[in-house]
Amino acid sequence: MARPAPLPPFHVHGRVTGSRFADRADEVRRVVGVLEEPGAKLLVRGRRRMGKTSILEVAQARAMHRGTPVLYADLSTAQTLPEAATRLLIAANTALGRQWHEVLLDIARRAAQAITVSFGDDGRPQLGLVPERFQSPAHAPQALDVVLDAINTTARARRRPLGIILDEFQELTTAGGQSAAWTLRGVIQRHDAVSYVCAGSRRRLLDALVGRDGAFFKMLDPPLDVGPIDPAFLAVWIDSRLSKFRVAPQPGVGARCVALAGPCTLDVMLLAREVYQRQAASRAATVASVDEAFAVLVTLLSDGLRHQWDETSPAQQQVLRAVAGASAGLTTGETTVAFGLGPSGSVMSAVRPLIERELLVREPRESPVAVGYTFDSPYMRGWVIRHALPDLGLQRPITALPTTSP
Repeated sequence: MARPAPLPPFHVHGRVTGSRFADRADEVRRVVGVLEEPGAKLLVRGRRRMGKTSILEVAQARAMHRGTPVLYADLSTAQTLPEAATRLLIAANTALGRQWHEVLLDIARRAAQAITVSFGDDGRPQLGLVPERFQSPAHAPQALDVVLDAINTTARARRRPLGIILDEFQELTTAGGQSAAWTLRGVIQRHDAVSYVCAGSRRRLLDALVGRDGAFFKMLDPPLDVGPIDPAFLAVWIDSRLSKFRVAPQPGVGARCVALAGPCTLDVMLLAREVYQRQAASRAATVASVDEAFAVLVTLLSDGLRHQWDETSPAQQQVLRAVAGASAGLTTGETTVAFGLGPSGSVMSAVRPLIERELLVREPRESPVAVGYTFDSPYMRGWVIRHALPDLGLQRPITALPTTSP
């Protein structure tokens, strides 16, 4: 019988586990601790592609291995509260259907007017929402309450703590407005047999939810902020993974991957994987080969990056050019003249939607980046350098990094 092909050293799709899961031990430990404590609550927040979801999924697997059922519901695409409730029931089917199917049936019994039960070919129960129950605008907001209350009541009656992860939970405000957030707060607040990990990546919406006037003000403190993996650690880790898979890295290969594609973990893994795939035959990787792999990825991703560019206004495009090529702040005379940006008010009017759409990220005050903003995606930065800066007569290497202040 043929052996299965070995897993690649760097993972960019689905759950990251085992040796391919870099660092994050403290974050996973904290999430597991909350999931195993009835009534505990935690906010996990971080930029997309930073590794937040991998942390949550590893924590879920660890808690379940230790005997605590955990439902993981991704609410990123839910457009209504009944859809969010359906996502939660799908999560229950996945997490409870094999080992804890009696808990699943108990949940259905406690919400018999709202939840349907069917059985798959394998005999496992499958829960669903009664669609006609929540079709009217008056009843739609109750869908999530009913499901969550049934889960909590079941967990209390069975004396079996249960954890719930609501990923991208800030999207509830899109589905049901601010009232949905206040409704969820009321539900979570009264539950004593279920723990909640609420996670999200859209900082503007999250800040509104946990700010002074938000539904979750002081309820999910202190939050767990998922930031970049320590660059030095990640560089060494990349080098060691390449070596383990018989690609000898020249000194500085891992560090160059982090410098070019950081700070988001997924972006770095994407570049490291491309380096490995391109250099596996030669069994050696150089710093120059990292730059070549970066350029290849910009080409491979070009269609999607071009689409993002085309969706921006001319004023926003000029700002993107400036962020890619300027060596001073966006509203300085030097930059506004060189890139034709106009008065500072117009510049900031163009910047705001770019931040909201997550094309740009505002640098912290202590950052050495001269412009004050960076691209959310390093590959978008490379695309703008390659395709948009030449329109202004500017030629820079595609791997040019943001200019830092002297």
